[in-house]
Amino acid sequence: MSVSLDLFKKTSVLAMAAVLVSSVSAKADDASAQAKLEEAKALYAQRSVSNMTPIDKAVSVLAAAQGEAQSTELKYDLLVLGSKSLYFKGVHSSSD
Repeated sequence: MSVSLDLFKKTSVLAMAAVLVSSVSAKADDASAQAKLEEAKALYAQRSVSNMTPIDKAVSVLAAAQGEAQSTELKYDLLVLGSKSLYFKGVHSSSD
């Protein structure tokens, strides 16, 4: 009986530690994704019909951020800005 109780205590502590580590990791990922969203917003603001480089960079940064984001609101914001960026690029494309 004492062996089972000791095993239960050890696994419970390990399970709690895993939950804490994963929640800290998710917050860190969201912070990184949020920073990338801000970078992409700045790049989007620099968009120009004559220079597609900022839009190309914004799309690349947003794609990287989407893989990191955990928050549904943040994922939504990334997708909206990504859609706007791709729409701008498509509308102002000079070739097929």
